[in-house]
Amino acid sequence: MPQRKSGTAKRPTRSLNQRLEKKLIAYALAASAAGVSVLACLPRAEAEVVYTNTWVPLSPHSLVNIDLNQDGIVDFVISNVPQVPKTCSVYCASSNMMVLPGGSGNAVWGAKSYASALSSRVSVGSNGQFQAGHSLMGNEFRGTNNFSFTTGYRSRGPWGQTTNRYLGVKFLIQGEVHYGWVRVDTAATWEGWFGAISGFAYESVANTPILTGQKSGTAKRKNHPKPGSAPVNAPVPTQGSLGALAIGALGKQPKSIDAEKL
Repeated sequence: MPQRKSGTAKRPTRSLNQRLEKKLIAYALAASAAGVSVLACLPRAEAEVVYTNTWVPLSPHSLVNIDLNQDGIVDFVISNVPQVPKTCSVYCASSNMMVLPGGSGNAVWGAKSYASALSSRVSVGSNGQFQAGHSLMGNEFRGTNNFSFTTGYRSRGPWGQTTNRYLGVKFLIQGEVHYGWVRVDTAATWEGWFGAISGFAYESVANTPILTGQKSGTAKRKNHPKPGSAPVNAPVPTQGSLGALAIGALGKQPKSIDAEKL
């Protein structure tokens, strides 16, 4: 009687049927493609510009709060408060128009001590020239010389006479940086600073740029012009502009003299 060999006999290796193998490969490829499609369909954060159409007057002795995203938190304040100089001959007065950040992480696009008066379609983003703290928009001085009794007036800064110029700003929403703009018209007159905020907008997605004047879409889909600003010596306002109306209503300006000699 033959004896059984010890150990386990090895089963012969057989290759898969060629037709079945092709089906398995096709199934694997289809499953992989389906997985990629599902990933592609996952929702993504889309950039969206949120625009607020408004008209808020800026008159002497006024403080105007700006809440860009309407969350009840003041993001910036435009201060238009006259001041009395420490040294004065007979009569003198001065006033400063300033934009003040409402939070420690907020900032305004500017150069030196001034907030820039940006033109339209300037890209406001991480490459912006932002400076923390208070940014002066402009100042003016008027007074009477103690010796000649002549009256003088002067103003300086990029916001002396502007129409449809923009403040470039960045501010925090729940600890994340967002960019925006505030459109402002201004006129420096003998009676003080006058103007209006005529709209503002911000980019709802953090760290995403916005173009000044942009009311919808995303800045990434548009050409980015080089940053620019209005000249410090702005041209005389044309007939019908805010500056012309303000100056016309207040009467003829007095003869200009050097305020340093007052």
